[in-house]
Amino acid sequence: MTVDEEIEVLSKYYNKYKKHFILHPPDTVDICLDKYKTYKYFSNKLPEIVPEFSLDPGDLKSEIIFKKPRRGRGSRGIEAKRKNEIKKEEGFVYIEYLHGKEWTVDIITDKEGNPMVIVPRIRLKTRGGVSVVSKVELNEKIISLSKKILENLLFTGPLNIQFKENNRGEPKVQEINLRFSGGMDITIAAGINLPKMLVEYWLFNKRPNNYKISERVYYKIWEVYY
Repeated sequence: MTVDEEIEVLSKYYNKYKKHFILHPPDTVDICLDKYKTYKYFSNKLPEIVPEFSLDPGDLKSEIIFKKPRRGRGSRGIEAKRKNEIKKEEGFVYIEYLHGKEWTVDIITDKEGNPMVIVPRIRLKTRGGVSVVSKVELNEKIISLSKKILENLLFTGPLNIQFKENNRGEPKVQEINLRFSGGMDITIAAGINLPKMLVEYWLFNKRPNNYKISERVYYKIWEVYY
């Protein structure tokens, strides 16, 4: 499953389908498909990783505000504006604008929620919300924060966590996607075939081991064949 709508539907039948599909628990789905619920949940668990947020832009101290749909994907409906130019709308959450590095962390967990593979990368260039140029970097801080998130909410399968740093270099969680990332092919190019690893574990209980991650910059190149 790579679409939020599919994840939401199947989660309603978790007990029926969990033997046939790789699914995250319903409570996890409910929290992570709603960005406001995500921020609210982790503000109580890991406040240091949560940006300033509110359902009302007037509550924020930041002069530039990031407006995001509470439920959405692919950068649809997202915009950044000055505080005096933005108005409150239903269905949106407002967060402080962060000026630093943007990270995507590709992760697969086992059936008990323990991380098997964590691969962070810096998003250097994006198109339609998907990384087209990334630097794979095994940053200890990002890996540690990702592990803390996994310790505080149960994930069982593939996910990606997006962080963005503030001007002090402190990573703040942007969203948690309960699926493989759109830039997963960059992680595969770095030596980590996440779908293959996950299937081998789920079907044959073969855990990933002895793998090597190549830390470097990767570019996506599209070719058309006639």
